[in-house]
Amino acid sequence: MGKQGKQKDDAQEAEAKADEGGVLGYLIGAGLGLVLLFVLGRLLAQPPSGPIDELPHLVVLAEVDDLADGATRQALCDLQRELVKLELAVSGPLSRPVVLKTGAGLVAKDLDRLTPEELEAARPFFGIGGWIVPGLLSPDLKLAVLRASPRTRSDFLPRTRAALDDLLRQPRFAGLRARAYSHALGLDGDAELRARINLHFGVQTVVVNAVNTNQSPDGTYHRFIAAVHLAAAKEREHERVRSITSQGSFLHYAAAVGVGRVDVEAEALRSLDLGPLLDLAARANVPSLASADKKIQAIEFGTDAEGQANRDLGYDLVGNLLKPDEVSWSFTRLPR
Repeated sequence: MGKQGKQKDDAQEAEAKADEGGVLGYLIGAGLGLVLLFVLGRLLAQPPSGPIDELPHLVVLAEVDDLADGATRQALCDLQRELVKLELAVSGPLSRPVVLKTGAGLVAKDLDRLTPEELEAARPFFGIGGWIVPGLLSPDLKLAVLRASPRTRSDFLPRTRAALDDLLRQPRFAGLRARAYSHALGLDGDAELRARINLHFGVQTVVVNAVNTNQSPDGTYHRFIAAVHLAAAKEREHERVRSITSQGSFLHYAAAVGVGRVDVEAEALRSLDLGPLLDLAARANVPSLASADKKIQAIEFGTDAEGQANRDLGYDLVGNLLKPDEVSWSFTRLPR
């Protein structure tokens, strides 16, 4: 049996022995000392009572004829605002602000607050770090994706599908030609829509959490961010991964804008002072992918897999992130 298959079998065995399934941990004993956790449940603090094959997930695909058109960008951001009102946790244009370099330093603006000139200046950097492309927009800037999940429940509310249908039919969103895909909501019968989403974004997600077990003080958190971002970036070529978002994604993107170069590599995060960039993220209300104590960072992979295939992909991603020939590792469990 290959290394990856052995990792998956061991992971499933450890999961079966756990009192509460849903969270699996893997300890890296070298370098910073990271624990990578493949999250099968929805919340770390509240793992489910058994293994989950697929988390409730909704993808809304919108068509963007002309990103420079202010009304189009306004509608796209308003769509996220309205989805939030359906008691959903939503990731979209308001979650991924655009960074601009000004005479006063770096600023972050929502997509609907940009002038045409600012948008034009920002375009060359959209692909850096995966933050805007493909985290939000397709490479040709003609498609946009919004992701949603239940805000406080393990399942969507019974009224969610009907409310979503009504929302997408509103005249103010007609220009977006927005369509929804969700296995959990029974909106998974459109093969063409599924293929379009999977071309750039992925119809589902896998979340892996990295836990920093290094107790040394100065600079550890910044090195932790860089290490996680670099590890995740290696999975860009995985055949089932479409997008990758880590805390370092925004910082990598902002760093490139700051120096005015589109060739800034992820490796640069190791040597940069991330303090000002983290301050910028906080001022811009960029959703934090780190825990309050800064010991845990989440990596979200957009994938083209669903159900059991997506769960299996989670094991494979963790196996790829943890190279047995580079680090020592073993299973661990989260404290309750």
